[in-house]
Amino acid sequence: MSGNGIAAGASALAGKRVLVTGASGFLGRALFPRLHAQGARLRGFMRTAPLSFESEAETEIRLGDIADAAAVREAVRGVAAVVHLAALASVPDSLRDPAPFFRTNVAGTFNLLDACRNSGVERLVYVSSSQVYGPPRGGAIAEDHPLEPATPYAGSKAAAEMLVRCHQRAYGLATVILRPFNIYGPGQSRAALIPTIVTQALEGGDLRLGRVDITRDLTFVADVADAIVRALASPAAVGGTFNIGSGRGVTVGALAQTILDQIGSRAAILSDAGRIRGHESAGEAVIANADLAAVRLDWRASTTLEEGLRRTVAAYRNDHR
Repeated sequence: MSGNGIAAGASALAGKRVLVTGASGFLGRALFPRLHAQGARLRGFMRTAPLSFESEAETEIRLGDIADAAAVREAVRGVAAVVHLAALASVPDSLRDPAPFFRTNVAGTFNLLDACRNSGVERLVYVSSSQVYGPPRGGAIAEDHPLEPATPYAGSKAAAEMLVRCHQRAYGLATVILRPFNIYGPGQSRAALIPTIVTQALEGGDLRLGRVDITRDLTFVADVADAIVRALASPAAVGGTFNIGSGRGVTVGALAQTILDQIGSRAAILSDAGRIRGHESAGEAVIANADLAAVRLDWRASTTLEEGLRRTVAAYRNDHR
């Protein structure tokens, strides 16, 4: 990543009030220190009492539900820019009970957009998901790949993207859409892929996973946070939709073996039929083409998978003691 891009981001965000919805989540906790380092004045909006932030002394905390329009309007008042992270994100939960996903991810996004257009917000960055693409059609996925969401979660994120786009076109709200591929790092929910592997490995015994032949593009959480900072600051970002991924794929089996090697375990890697998700096809490869982000955001993932896994394993090892 270019040092010039970081300098530009610092000058663009210095002194500005930035609202982050879903601020107490995995990505929000990684983003806050980076925004603070750029000189932003921070406000977090979340449903439950927050975990501590590095910049807590200079952070306003607002508690509320993104589906509560009045609470959202109050949170948006007086801010220059917004990062929208608040969402329900569990694919299995969305398959079991889709209604809350549309309430939070679609209606909640509308509430935020409506508040932004009526409050003079300069820019909104919406963090979507690579899940909106659905089954890949072959090769690395670029932003012009058809949107064919295969789960209620993915459908809710695609619907929210449409709302973001129409608010830019209809009302002139400056927006940016980011589509991260698989994010990982310390502090992630234990239900996610890498925490599942690490936790099982630390507990001993064989690993029981779902499909081990599928390929995923993994991006370290700190790199995704840096992409968000660039999306907030770069003039070239406005109106764009950007894949955020490493552009490199790894099978779940190879990923698990790397983690076992780092931990020093000789456990077997087993594919458990009970853990296989119906929307994932055998041999499926979901890999980002992130060239557009490189050109317009001056962003590329800079943390190697090996280094990111070392940092993640170390964090979970400390927690496991």
